[in-house]
Amino acid sequence: MSTSTLRLATRGSALALRQAATVREALEGRRRTVELVEVETRGDQLRDELIHRLGKTGAFVRALDEQVLAGDVDAAVHSMKDVPTEFPEDLVVAGVPRRASARDVLVTPDGRPLADLPEGAVVGTSSLRRGAQLRAERPDLTVDPLRGNVDTRLEKLLAPGLQREHERRLEAAESDESDEGKEGGESFERTPEQWFDDLDELRRRALEREVETECDAIVLAEAGLDRAGLADAVEYRRLAPEQFVPAPGQGALAVTARDGETADLLRDRLDHPPTRVCATVERTVLSELGGGCVAPIGVHARLQGAHVAGRRRAPRAQTRGGRGMSDDAPPATDGGGNADADSGDGDAGRAAALGTDVAAPAPGTVYLVGSGPGDPDLLTVKARRLLAEADVVLHDKLPGPEIIGLIDEERREDVGKRAGGDRTKQAYTNDRLVELAREGKSVVRLKGGDPFVFGRGGEEAEHLAGEGVDFEVVPGITSAVAGPAVAGIPVTHRDHASSVTFVTGHEDPTKDESAVDWGALAATGGTLVVLMGVGKLPQYARALREAGMDPGTPLALVERATWPDQRVALGTLGDAVGVRDRAGIEPPAITVIGEVAATRERVREFLVNERAPEAEEP
Repeated sequence: MSTSTLRLATRGSALALRQAATVREALEGRRRTVELVEVETRGDQLRDELIHRLGKTGAFVRALDEQVLAGDVDAAVHSMKDVPTEFPEDLVVAGVPRRASARDVLVTPDGRPLADLPEGAVVGTSSLRRGAQLRAERPDLTVDPLRGNVDTRLEKLLAPGLQREHERRLEAAESDESDEGKEGGESFERTPEQWFDDLDELRRRALEREVETECDAIVLAEAGLDRAGLADAVEYRRLAPEQFVPAPGQGALAVTARDGETADLLRDRLDHPPTRVCATVERTVLSELGGGCVAPIGVHARLQGAHVAGRRRAPRAQTRGGRGMSDDAPPATDGGGNADADSGDGDAGRAAALGTDVAAPAPGTVYLVGSGPGDPDLLTVKARRLLAEADVVLHDKLPGPEIIGLIDEERREDVGKRAGGDRTKQAYTNDRLVELAREGKSVVRLKGGDPFVFGRGGEEAEHLAGEGVDFEVVPGITSAVAGPAVAGIPVTHRDHASSVTFVTGHEDPTKDESAVDWGALAATGGTLVVLMGVGKLPQYARALREAGMDPGTPLALVERATWPDQRVALGTLGDAVGVRDRAGIEPPAITVIGEVAATRERVREFLVNERAPEAEEP
């Protein structure tokens, strides 16, 4: 570096030159002049190429930094968001000036907000991040790729409307000349020439621009709009950073140099410690997530006293764990984090550690979801949504093949258990739920019926709580009620049963003795509904008869309730085993004991149930 002249490399765009000029003003003094050296980058050369196709990083940066490393210039001025997270060993970010606004803005010809854009409106942006965030807020929008400098993009937005207005004025003027004295037709107080003279330079250039796709709006960085001196020339609305999380480093500048005397000078004269801390957090998050400067990831850090709060938002492929968003679906949650940060001296090491912490996947949520009796149409709206959004679904066999078939094969794990068959130990399922949640994943534990009705959901909930994992219970239609219902059997009836008791026929095999008092149940006079009781039917049928229940009490066995191959067998308590064996009833099946079981015969002729073919016992 010369003792009197400091050479700063910059891109040659109007915005880049304005940014470099602010750095020059901060550095110049009585004994030092600053010279701006324009350098063309690969991003400048390929004007028609979408930004994310120019390579992972450095399309607007590398050529400038090569000049610094070669010694042709002393430093280079960049937009921080363009600077790669992977940095040449001999180069440092020597100066980080005070940050401008980090927000994105929506620019429209008439200043209308995003919510007021017409359905199917076209919004221009070449940013994958902005496109994903726009679709998350308004899935109906069409996002059209749009490149160019700030003024070029504004001209493309304004051109169609201005050109139509110009054409209208020309036609009106021609009509006035040919139809002088006639009433009707459109007229204007000012001639087309006077109207043109009133336009600012931006709109005059827009009139001459050819546009392939007409946009209703475009999205820009507010800092770029302001630095280009165009913020007062157009109508725009600021976009909420909670939904439109800015790119890492957006609004900040980075001045790079070789480590040494020049870097020390730049840091002393330019550095704004709070901006450096926040930018370091954001860039560390980006690096930890494996993204380059064109990655569709939003990260925004801000100082709150002696703390830094971080927010990130990215497509699901970037974050997994349900913490991000896809580019055609509403987002789930945004990751955030707090840690001490030194706002006085810009402790980059502590800021980087915070960035790593924010980037780390937060524990996911486990959803204990009831699938209902098996008919996909009986899934709750919430259950269906969670099945579509979950990273992993751990399921029983009880939900049935149609519901299980709704889940992509690569996202599902079978942890089902069948009486007398191979068993997945409950301890494994419990631990697997915790493991997946700690990986930051959104996990659905899908169960037949309702998760808290003989579904061991209570045990899983207690295990998750003990491990500090967030969970949510999503009730389902219990098979204990739905199974009999689709067979035309109400579990209560004013004339026959004022109470109903649900009983499991498959208790914990490690128990010393059954916890079910069959004698007491025989005396209730109400309906008994036994779930998972096909195998133990001989034992509890005998127990009920021995306790005094009339052997002639009606009994129904409903196999695979609501499934396409549902079957129903009717009989009496005294012949329960014979009914089962003659009809070949197998699990999963529900046993209904009580006067209500006879209702089926009285209503069956008019029972419309396309999912229950004739399958009575022969």
